Amino acid sequence: MKSGTKLRSAAALTILMAQAPVWAGPVAIDPASTLNGITDLFSATFDGALTPCTVGSPSYCPFFAGEPGPTRQIIVSPNPTQVINGVPLGISPTPPAGSSLDLTLAPDRSTVTLAGGVIALPVINLLIQGATSVQATGAGIVFGPPGAAKPGAFTPAGGGSTGGTVPLNSDGQGEFLVSLAPLVTADFSTFSTVVGSNCAGPLCSVIPILTLDMVRYRLLIDFSPDFSTFTIDYIGQTANNSILSLTLNSGSPEIEVTDSVPSTTDRTVAFGDVTAGTTNTETVTATNQGLAPLIIGAIGATNPLAAPFGFANDTCSSATLAPSSSCTIDVSFSPPAAGAFPNESFDIPSNDTSDPSVTITLSGAGVASPVPAITVTDSVAPSTDLQVPFGSVALGGQANQSLTITSTGNTSVLLGQIGVPTGLAAPFSVTSDTCSNQSLAPAAVCTVGLRFQPGGTGAFNGSLDIPSSDANEAVITVAVSGTGTAVPVPNISVTDDGVPTNDLQLPFGNVTEETTRDLTITVTNTGNADLILGTVGVPNGLAEPFSKQADTCSGQTLAPAAVCTVDVRYAPTDIVSSSDSLDIPSNDPDQATVTVAVNGTGILLGEGGIDTPSPSGASSGFMAIDPATVLLLGAAGIWGWRRRWSR
Repeated sequence: MKSGTKLRSAAALTILMAQAPVWAGPVAIDPASTLNGITDLFSATFDGALTPCTVGSPSYCPFFAGEPGPTRQIIVSPNPTQVINGVPLGISPTPPAGSSLDLTLAPDRSTVTLAGGVIALPVINLLIQGATSVQATGAGIVFGPPGAAKPGAFTPAGGGSTGGTVPLNSDGQGEFLVSLAPLVTADFSTFSTVVGSNCAGPLCSVIPILTLDMVRYRLLIDFSPDFSTFTIDYIGQTANNSILSLTLNSGSPEIEVTDSVPSTTDRTVAFGDVTAGTTNTETVTATNQGLAPLIIGAIGATNPLAAPFGFANDTCSSATLAPSSSCTIDVSFSPPAAGAFPNESFDIPSNDTSDPSVTITLSGAGVASPVPAITVTDSVAPSTDLQVPFGSVALGGQANQSLTITSTGNTSVLLGQIGVPTGLAAPFSVTSDTCSNQSLAPAAVCTVGLRFQPGGTGAFNGSLDIPSSDANEAVITVAVSGTGTAVPVPNISVTDDGVPTNDLQLPFGNVTEETTRDLTITVTNTGNADLILGTVGVPNGLAEPFSKQADTCSGQTLAPAAVCTVDVRYAPTDIVSSSDSLDIPSNDPDQATVTVAVNGTGILLGEGGIDTPSPSGASSGFMAIDPATVLLLGAAGIWGWRRRWSR
């Protein structure tokens, strides 16, 4: 038989207790313990008969009329199986849900009474003789108390007690040897129910006729020295002399300590600043988060608190807490003067084996009498001058700034209605206000949004009052100022090399054919906003004999007073007058496109052109002709024909 180990679990249970731990009611079995569940299964069907008791056999061997032999033909997995919350299948009447034992411990800890219980197990896998696999779901043990639907006849070990009560020895152990008449159903009593069709192998046909009704069982309960937890070893004998062994562990106590000062779980009580001559009290709470009674010792016995810290109230010292129960300790801080004080601490001892002594640290400082005060800053540097200059804002536009009010005293300050008695008038306004009629704790802040939206040009001024309970300045006044300006607009100005320069006419005059002449168009931003230029020549551009040359304007943004240029070339190839136009698009709101007209006349050499033809008769493929001959040919009409033919 295995002996169990007492482990902690987060599951809940109900325990009714007096000052000293006294079990009286359903006690949850720890579902997280890796030692809980079936530890052995000896089958008379597969492993052979029980062996006779010998001198070395356990004392309870005669009670079972023998003990299991050494052979084990059934392997249980997992082993141990642990326990779960639930109700075993095939049990009638249906027991309460959950794995628990109904135990009553005498106040003097001399006896313990078992009144019933349910132990539910998870899925159990049985491998029989290495060839047949059986999976049982919904298995468990039901302890039927005397007088129940299927009563058990309790026969305490050693006699002397009747019913379901047995004595406890000096080690806190009590042994139940229980004969059951009639049979009390256990998990495997309806074996086909818990197995169903989950069987594979040659022995599956034997499974439905197996009977594992418990005809007797032995239960040994072993309490911890402080009677806060226990371990149970269980051996049950079935009608066909199979032996089922389990180990069960109750939950353990688990202390959780919180306090009323965030962070509540850091085991530190920070009183902060407390006015000298006054007292601040905070609460420490101890809670049993475990599955067994939590026994708390004397608070601060090993390290009592020193002034100015102290205990104001204590419901925890020597208390026994049932699971989910709590007790409180009120601690106080009473600084006699301003200044910091050394930290103090006290211990909370308990029977929580993993955390037997919790240390709580206290800290605090004394401060002078409370003085409310505020500081007002704004979003325009310097931020502390109580001046909010919005600068220049164009008509139709707006500018936004903000005020920040900070509680700089050592106590809360009460703010009045912002703008009383003096508030803002147009073109100034308050756009948001989280300050009016608020109470600001020390270091807390609030904000006021301000706006300047001029409806005309010129300088504007205003002021805003901030009333508060500031001990030194009941009303703080903030001055605001701003200037309204005309709406900024771009303006395009186009000039050229012609005279007059601003007539949007670009005359090239007479230009000898086969030569070129370049003139420049100048674009200037005469407005007070950026001028954005499109592509010069869109939608209307130049065609031969005119062309756009160097262009520093297309796609450019001209700041106010900035300039750019576009060069235009006239290259006549005939004796003819030509004209065209060039578009200059922009974001000028008054004229989205400026069109410049261009014109020029191609003439013969010697007709007053501005250039002299570059090709000579030799280089052009024509013979040289003196001027007098040219005049004669022209008079006769021959020269014109020659020119047309050559083209």
